[in-house]
Amino acid sequence: MLGVLVVGAALVIGAIKGWQYGARHGPHWFSAARERVFPRFRPHHPSSLFPTRYEAVKPGESLKGAETIKVRKTVRGRKVTQTLIVVPHPAVDAFDRNLSTYWQSTTSRRIWDRVRVTFNPPVKEFNDVAVFAGDPTAKTIVPRELQMTFYTWEPHRPTTECTVPPAEPKNPQRKGGTFCVTGKPVVFQLLNTPAEQRFSFGTRRDIGLIVITIRGTHHSDNPKAKAAITDIEFFDRF
Repeated sequence: MLGVLVVGAALVIGAIKGWQYGARHGPHWFSAARERVFPRFRPHHPSSLFPTRYEAVKPGESLKGAETIKVRKTVRGRKVTQTLIVVPHPAVDAFDRNLSTYWQSTTSRRIWDRVRVTFNPPVKEFNDVAVFAGDPTAKTIVPRELQMTFYTWEPHRPTTECTVPPAEPKNPQRKGGTFCVTGKPVVFQLLNTPAEQRFSFGTRRDIGLIVITIRGTHHSDNPKAKAAITDIEFFDRF
């Protein structure tokens, strides 16, 4: 009887250790398998994203129900305290190559969200985008349309007409220049499905910034359901 208990305990411990190892390495295995399944495509991952995990509270904005933190920072030579809202599912969670995390809107469904995806250095060539937009929590809803506007980086402010992104993000490593729109924006229609949805937007070269606009959502009977995207990946062809 003692031997049976010992063997059973060993199996339980082995199962727990195996699950922990799989949880740690699962995202890497998943990414490697996906790239092996699609060998003609190479993914490009952003260097930074906005909105980030923290957002500054605007004057008069209600904090009811929101998790907040206070940080000390130096502004014009003096220490000030700033209140920040903790975003539970920031934009980076949709670009981390892990289907167990996701970006979720913090606004009303009537408001179109924007996600700014920066590549530094710029990507030489884009061709395709893959989107997983399922319902990861049963409290979120799939966006109906994604609009993508592509920008190149001009090291000096151009003399010709240049359309810049709304609220262009500041980058201390890119002084003396600006992002300029290239080509027309493209709009993709998303299905209400957790499966991968792959789209081609033609060849876009030297892209330093992509502004993704989440335009509307599919129907939901839950009035509190917010737009959510599980995963986004950009690819080129070799």
